[in-house]
Amino acid sequence: MIPDPAALARIIIAMDYDQSGIATTYDEARALTSARRRHWQRLLSAHVDRTAISLVVDLGCGTGRFSELLASELGARVIGLDPSEKMIDQARLKPATSPVVFGRASAHELPLPDGCVDLVFMSQIYHHLPNPAAVARECWRVLRTGGYICIRTGTRENDVVVPNFFPWARAMLDADLPSSDEIRSNFASAGFMPRHHEIVTEVVAPDWPSFVRKSALRADSFLARLSDTEFDQGMAALRAHRANINLAEAVTEEIDWFVFTKRASPAARDLAPSARNSGAYSYKPRMPYRRLNHRRMLCNRGPVPSGSISFFTCGCRSSASTNSLWWCSHQAVKIASSC
Repeated sequence: MIPDPAALARIIIAMDYDQSGIATTYDEARALTSARRRHWQRLLSAHVDRTAISLVVDLGCGTGRFSELLASELGARVIGLDPSEKMIDQARLKPATSPVVFGRASAHELPLPDGCVDLVFMSQIYHHLPNPAAVARECWRVLRTGGYICIRTGTRENDVVVPNFFPWARAMLDADLPSSDEIRSNFASAGFMPRHHEIVTEVVAPDWPSFVRKSALRADSFLARLSDTEFDQGMAALRAHRANINLAEAVTEEIDWFVFTKRASPAARDLAPSARNSGAYSYKPRMPYRRLNHRRMLCNRGPVPSGSISFFTCGCRSSASTNSLWWCSHQAVKIASSC
């Protein structure tokens, strides 16, 4: 059954993770199996020079399902950032097995100094970004020259299971998901060089019953935005499909994998019409030090208290005043253990 135009218009709404219960079921429904972990570890090692990585930002980290993998595979400190309070709270409940810290932040305004990050990782967040071009520019700002941006994302070209059983989700997929050309264009315009792109086929469930159980948890931004009736009808179709297939066969879906590197000084970014909102980047040479309000900074235990050092600190100069911190934008940033 194909939904009518009114239904299609109604379901194309933005996803707010803090207004849903996804955070409590996300890890159960979306956990990485050992095989999937090994697959993404291989892709990272194939396209990233781990000897050049010491600080990683897991942008849109959610509950941190890739954060620990990034830390262990790259031997780096990882800062997991996400705008959702509920998702970050779940991430902080996990035992700390590697140098990973979590905080709330918008991808459009990262609480980091210029040129301090070696790699930005984004998994399945691109379709949530209101202004992807602005986020690409912000990533360019915080990355060092030659730094990496790795993007794991669905695109409109991918072969996925959901719309075959939840037809009302098709409108959201078409409206929200980018094309691979759009992603390449946004990052090229922001000053990045393409290093690698491939469409990855990955196992999302070991068998059909497992896929049905995971889908029933509704820990997916597209399924979460359907009405209860639409969701129940889709689940009924999923269960009925068992009569037509080999139940033991693994369920696979496609996902795009992009790797870009930051160019040193792209001329397009030095031509500076006024506002970021216009789609053009307003470039201004930055002073060596930037002053930021310490209340924007977060550590694993929550907001940094007045008078304390943030977990972002600089090797050459810092101030522990109650109103501001001085950051160094030309030396490596390290994560302090005192917080």
